[in-house]
Amino acid sequence: MPKAQSERTTPQELQKKRVEWAWESVGIAAKSRGKQDEYLTEARKLPARMLASGLGQSLAYLYSKRKDRNPASAQGRDLLYQHLSLRVATVLGKKLVGSEGAMPLVVDLLAADYRRLSRELLTSSEWLKRFAEGRLKDASEGGTP
Repeated sequence: MPKAQSERTTPQELQKKRVEWAWESVGIAAKSRGKQDEYLTEARKLPARMLASGLGQSLAYLYSKRKDRNPASAQGRDLLYQHLSLRVATVLGKKLVGSEGAMPLVVDLLAADYRRLSRELLTSSEWLKRFAEGRLKDASEGGTP
């Protein structure tokens, strides 16, 4: 069972953790030159992709595109995949092993845990999208992140 679900965490505390994760993740992307545009593009698509295809397929898409032929695109997607992997590991209360990120953790989940994790990541991805649209758009236009 995901750690956040097993502890007595209030909805406000859980929301605060989501917001902090999204803010910090986008802050890292804002400081990463050459990754911002693709990160923003993929962050915008993420909630809809998760609704249409599910968490596993959304992560698998980003995982498969990390080594794309276009280095700038691959770097932005890889950074987003790393951030999502950290969120998955945090929610599940597990550690990431190797360079595979969240995929091994998600593949091994029971159906009920997968559904809970999917709802959590969907909500978290909405925050990520909002912050990315504000902070990365400003950064790519020459504003301050």
